[in-house]
This record gives sequence, structure tokens and C-alpha cells, in this order.
Amino acid sequence: MPVVTAVWRQVSLDSPAKEREFLRLVGRDKQRYFWTGGKVDLRTGNISWPSRKRYNNVAWSNTGGAKRPQPDNREGDERCLAVLNNFYNDGIRFHDVSCHHRKPTICEA
Repeated sequence: MPVVTAVWRQVSLDSPAKEREFLRLVGRDKQRYFWTGGKVDLRTGNISWPSRKRYNNVAWSNTGGAKRPQPDNREGDERCLAVLNNFYNDGIRFHDVSCHHRKPTICEA
């Protein structure tokens, strides 16, 4: 029998249904934050997903470390996309974050 190996990559929250499900799970499990596979274009705010699907209508936060709506590129290199659970008293929302920060990563096959 051939050996089948899964290819794991960071999760693509590239549809309203996937976004709703992951935000629901984060709220239920009280996870503080996690990395998605999304990368933010610093010029346009558009998101590139590992799945290559286009979906930019995520639940961006209306605040962050600089108290500005997200994405704000506060640190000047905030290309990575994280989901933060009420980190800035804003509910479970998407934030652009500098990639050097340490967070758990959600992966999918």
C-alpha cells in the first residue's frame, strides 16, 4: 500500500463559514490568540491565504495597541494575521501583527 502523508499548512480562514466557526471555537475554548495563515498586504490591507482563495471581509478589530482600527501596521512590518480574543477589549477579532511575536498556530491539512 502507498504511504499517504498529509501536507500541513497554517489555516486559511478564507470564507465566512470558516471564519465564524473558528471565532466560535476560540470563544468557547477561551484561547487568547493564534496565528492564521493569512498575510496582509501592507499597502492595500488585502489578505493572501495559503489556500489562494480571496477573502478579505474578516472581522477586523476597531482598535489595537495604537488604538486604531486594524489593519494599522503599527510596528511597520505587520504582515502576519492573528486572531486575538478580547486582547484590547474588542471581542474576538483579526489583527495585523508583526510576525516575530510568539503565538500558537492553527494548521490544516
